[in-house]
Amino acid sequence: MKQENDGLWIKEIELELKDYSPIEMASVFSGMLLDPKYQKCTYRLEYAIKLCLSHCSGINTPNKEIINKINKSLEKNSITLQEDPVEDINTSSLLLDGKRYKFLLGLWEGCIPQTQLFLNMLNVLPKTVACMNLYKNIKGLMENPGTVY
Repeated sequence: MKQENDGLWIKEIELELKDYSPIEMASVFSGMLLDPKYQKCTYRLEYAIKLCLSHCSGINTPNKEIINKINKSLEKNSITLQEDPVEDINTSSLLLDGKRYKFLLGLWEGCIPQTQLFLNMLNVLPKTVACMNLYKNIKGLMENPGTVY
């Protein structure tokens, strides 16, 4: 299937993303993966994460306008044709500070053990400002999926 504008749309996204923080942008889309109302959009959200980590290189924090713009662009350029909502209803859980969080498995079902190892590591990191900020952001995403920080 031919993409809208013969693929020029991806160049537009790259330009839109360049001024944003890659971690903060990817965190927003990652958080949306935790929200059941977005379970049918797993492929699109994971594609958006890939774009953010590949093309963001700035320090600007994301806002609803840029998140919606990226989402709409992916939607109208056939990315949604690759989504499989039926598969995306499978869930697992992750623990952080003894609290259980439900996770939609989507396309990365094999990554739950690795993610849990990473979460376990958060508890033993030194209590530096950078480590505490990382912990706070991850916990915020797990408690408030889909929130634009």
